[in-house]
Amino acid sequence: MLFREISLRNAQLEETDRALRSAKQRSDAMSAVSTMIARAEPLDAVVQRVLEIGAEALGADGAAMTAKRGSGWVVTHARGFDRTVIGLRREGSSGRHLALAAEKRSPVISNDPLRDPRVDGDFAARFGITALLVAPLVARNEVLGALTFVKRGARTGFQEVDRGFAARLATALGLAISNERLQSAQSRVVEGLRDAILTMPDALPGVRLGHVYRSADRIARIGGDFYDAFTLPDGRHAVLMGDVSGKGIDAALSSFVTRTAFHALALRERSPARVLAAANEVLSRLLPGEAFATAIFGVVDVASGVFTAASAGHPDPIVCSIDGCVEHDTVRNLPLGMFPGTQYEEFRIPLAPEHVLVMFSDGVLDARRGNDPFGERRVRETLDLLGTSDPQSIADALLAAVSAHADGEHVDDIAIVALRLDDDAA
Repeated sequence: MLFREISLRNAQLEETDRALRSAKQRSDAMSAVSTMIARAEPLDAVVQRVLEIGAEALGADGAAMTAKRGSGWVVTHARGFDRTVIGLRREGSSGRHLALAAEKRSPVISNDPLRDPRVDGDFAARFGITALLVAPLVARNEVLGALTFVKRGARTGFQEVDRGFAARLATALGLAISNERLQSAQSRVVEGLRDAILTMPDALPGVRLGHVYRSADRIARIGGDFYDAFTLPDGRHAVLMGDVSGKGIDAALSSFVTRTAFHALALRERSPARVLAAANEVLSRLLPGEAFATAIFGVVDVASGVFTAASAGHPDPIVCSIDGCVEHDTVRNLPLGMFPGTQYEEFRIPLAPEHVLVMFSDGVLDARRGNDPFGERRVRETLDLLGTSDPQSIADALLAAVSAHADGEHVDDIAIVALRLDDDAA
């Protein structure tokens, strides 16, 4: 009797130990999946890892992810199956176990799939499946697919405790898939905005241009800085550099409005100062809340070699020649969108073919290493070293110098535009 009690007690202890080890394994598995999702690792890698650690924790011989496609289901990832299952489509009765899990919004267990009317027997027989667990992938009330775990010839099937683990795993993966879709959609919007506010020609008749942009928002990869260059009906070339307050997509939307307004007003007003004044009136009504914009808008007359411009609170441009680089001290005037009725003063910069005019947003000046900003002195020193080379090379090199100073960490968007008259222009 004593021996029997000891044996029973040992068996209970062993069962408790197995349960604890299984619980820890599943907890570790969920932590690993959560970490991958938090790091925004590639979705394919997340799915493969979910199948791997899920199958291991459940004691499954195979695992697959099936995506919901229209009225059917398509296998997109698999582990422990022949590669031919990838792309396999299941519809109607052949996918009824998947449809059932989707309808119930909870995992389905079948430990006798060959006889279970909820499961396609031919499917189970083809892959030698003796136990099956299907967990729907649901996010934001939408069924995205399903996770399937199978056993082949196992002495034990899936247990009720497995249902909860599979549900948690599917919930995490469903959110990852949904987030990836949202991010993809956002990326398409961002790319459209980038094209709208940062597209600029490399040259206009008689003028070579260089431009570069770096967003402070690593996720949106876009912000409030913008630039533009285009030829006016009278043959002069308009050049615009601006910066709307704020960061991310909201600032980019305001930049799009601002850039569009400038383009339209430049076709109506001949004077840069009048363009700024008109833009200020428009933006005072259109920019949201307390948003404002700084800008330099100017026109290049290739025939005379003169750049005539007006500034609205923007950093002063720098002109580089063979003798060095000099900051052009402008009348900055007030930013745009703050005070209706503001008037703007113009300035003129004579340009020779060997001159390079460089404009930039305040993100260049404010880029910091600790408490040390890049500042105007370093801008001039960097440009002095670059001389009067190709405008695009100058823009790229200045950005590289700013990034190196800030160790690649930017708290503000950065935009740089450089222009130079063609050698035979003036």
